[in-house]
Amino acid sequence: MRPLLREAVAMLARAPEEQAAAVAGACVDELALDLDAQPWHDESADVRAALDELDGMLDAMSGEEHARLWTIDALHGAEWHQVRRLARRVLALDGVEPAPSPPHLPGE
Repeated sequence: MRPLLREAVAMLARAPEEQAAAVAGACVDELALDLDAQPWHDESADVRAALDELDGMLDAMSGEEHARLWTIDALHGAEWHQVRRLARRVLALDGVEPAPSPPHLPGE
């Protein structure tokens, strides 16, 4: 995986506190925009499929009706927990040791 793409995915895999610190003074959507800015058409089929799933999750969270998901507090919610899980899967498929998983949310 290209370094900038790997970096964008790795940030999506990090703990909520690290993500919040990374976007301090900016908007949470910067996390998704960093991924959007990177091409992945030349990655392996399994990595592309996992990236497509991750991107689809972020797209599903987009829009005015989901604005509540793009706050610092929302980084601790179920949607962002799922984003982190998908991002860790991308990293694992690329042979990168992802950061330890954040604790599961109640009911997961």
